[in-house]
Amino acid sequence: MLNLDIEKYIKDKFPLKYKDKFSIYHYKSQVADAVNTYKNISKYLNKNSKILEVGGGLHFLSNYLAYLKYNITSIEPGGFRREIDVMRKKFLELKEKKLVIRNLNLEKFSKTDEKFDFIFSVNVLEHTKNIKKHLSAQSKLLRNSNSLCLIRCPNYSFPYESHFNLFHIPFLEKLTFNFFYKKKLINIYGKRIYLEMINSLNFNCSYFKIKKLGLKVKFINPANEVFLRLKNDPQFRNRILSNKLIYFLYKIIKLLHLNKIINSKVFLCFFPYLVFIQKK
Repeated sequence: MLNLDIEKYIKDKFPLKYKDKFSIYHYKSQVADAVNTYKNISKYLNKNSKILEVGGGLHFLSNYLAYLKYNITSIEPGGFRREIDVMRKKFLELKEKKLVIRNLNLEKFSKTDEKFDFIFSVNVLEHTKNIKKHLSAQSKLLRNSNSLCLIRCPNYSFPYESHFNLFHIPFLEKLTFNFFYKKKLINIYGKRIYLEMINSLNFNCSYFKIKKLGLKVKFINPANEVFLRLKNDPQFRNRILSNKLIYFLYKIIKLLHLNKIINSKVFLCFFPYLVFIQKK
């Protein structure tokens, strides 16, 4: 009987059995992101549709969709840091039988004969080597003109890096991190992990750069969604508002009731997150 909500399902199906701080943090972040993503893609889901998740990570959401009897495939090339790889390997043993998982990247997967009605990805585009190539490969997997991709990712037009929860100088992102933050972050993560993380980000994932690609995309302002999540999601709120400047900006927005202004099209290009729809 399909009576579990997504958070209950994840915690029952994939219980947290790891005690190190990073594994606990990553697990809780993945649960919170899966819950939020499910809420935001629900209106696009159809039991008769073929669905693709790009960059499944620990595959919490794709497992839940398979549990709900959706026709879902999740692709993930892997190659995470050791703690995540250990978790993912264990969780793969517990996956739903009907869930199809392919361990390869989007570019390679797009060369298959597979076609999908709905594709979604969350925090994947900023890790791609070539954004245009990635989005072009994604569009090839759409079945027809009624099919769509829903992409969510950071917006580096805004001077904030969400993975590290730090501000940067626009167009000089890596220089900012290597000059101002490197020593601090190496002390936190260690040199190998810091280099892996910083080198995995392309810093090209921005409103203006995606706009210039000339692809069929429609941007959606995520302000209402983000403010609602800050209100209702303790894990996300603690993660984001631990940055003192972000906390200050959030309080100013709330105090002056600027939500409606920020939710206008004018702020699309400068909001820290991007949400857009891509068509074939």
